[in-house]
Amino acid sequence: MLGLMLLQFTATAAELRVGFDGAFVAGRWNPIEFSIRDQSAVTLTITIDQGDLRSGAVPVRYIYELAGGPGLSVIEDELFIPAWQSFSWSAASPARVIASGSFHPRDVDDRPLALIASTEPARHAGLVPAGTRLVAYGTSSLPERLAAWDGVALLLFDGSTAPPPLEVVISAATAGSNVVLLEPLPDSYGELRRLATGPVTRLGAGQIVRGDAAEVADLLEPLTDSVSLEGFLSELNELELQQPVRPVFLFPLLIMYGVAALVLLRSSGLPGVIAVSALGVLAVVIAWPSLNPEATLSRSQLQLSVSAGGLSRTYQSVRLLHREGGDLVLAGHLRPTTPLPYAVREERTALTAERWRPVQLAARPELTTAGTSAGATDDLALLSVFPAGSTARATDGRIEVFLPEPVQ
Repeated sequence: MLGLMLLQFTATAAELRVGFDGAFVAGRWNPIEFSIRDQSAVTLTITIDQGDLRSGAVPVRYIYELAGGPGLSVIEDELFIPAWQSFSWSAASPARVIASGSFHPRDVDDRPLALIASTEPARHAGLVPAGTRLVAYGTSSLPERLAAWDGVALLLFDGSTAPPPLEVVISAATAGSNVVLLEPLPDSYGELRRLATGPVTRLGAGQIVRGDAAEVADLLEPLTDSVSLEGFLSELNELELQQPVRPVFLFPLLIMYGVAALVLLRSSGLPGVIAVSALGVLAVVIAWPSLNPEATLSRSQLQLSVSAGGLSRTYQSVRLLHREGGDLVLAGHLRPTTPLPYAVREERTALTAERWRPVQLAARPELTTAGTSAGATDDLALLSVFPAGSTARATDGRIEVFLPEPVQ
């Protein structure tokens, strides 16, 4: 099975599942599920080499610790999986390696997925957008976290399977997927019908489309690509660095101060000494902000929320500049936007920054709540990638884009 290579030893079971039924998307966030049975103190290490012949090895490591115990222990998470040269994993106890596996570079595929929850998925192939991969998938194990849907362009339900949890549909639509409810649907889908009150219901960066096959085909539309949004966010997020004062500009001021001090001392005696001291203190107070050395690490953070229906897909961009270079440990699950070695462990991201070399990182996208109105903003080039009628609101370190409501 693509995406799952499993070795089992003795009676211990360990399994890693990546993506949806083994299909996952390079260059996107993808869900993973790792499970062990009747085993304690296991460390799961996932290693992805995103380098090439020119740059050499550029490893990414994800490390998880499982306390385990009797019965089944499970970890669910979302990882950013870049295009890779090698992709391997291992699960080890303090005594030995329990299981391991790998993926071949020929499995690299950046085409988004179209998930069809149906007993006859081939019937709906005509609704699958060009350039996507059709994956038949059940509703029992669909993820509920937004980042898991980053690589999914279409999620279709025709009512022939059990209805999915409401949280699954909300997360998928808010993430930017076209979620299709294909009529006629059985009564068990009543809760989803109430969520999708019209033919098109916008949620976050995506939408829920409801109708028969002919109606849905006319309502489906390409949605804004999350990769292009992250690119815009990286361009907008700039570091505001204090310009250093060059010593050449300080010499004339020192000469002027010395001449003034000499004149005051010779002409005024003790009052001149007091005046010279006061003038020196005043000069130091005024010049100190410019002369004070900057912090070793400068950081800039910008957040973008794409909103509709009261929900948002929220992106966060972080830019760092280390003046001396060195190891950094950042809170949260982030990934560099350019290939760099890094490791994620216990929701902390560790990497090494080069001296005076800015590093741009993107956080895992999240589902957040949003407002219901915004004033139009014309000076944001970001609006050019959204449908006509979109509006935006910009505040300190935050940009929120509101998508227009569909015409019913």
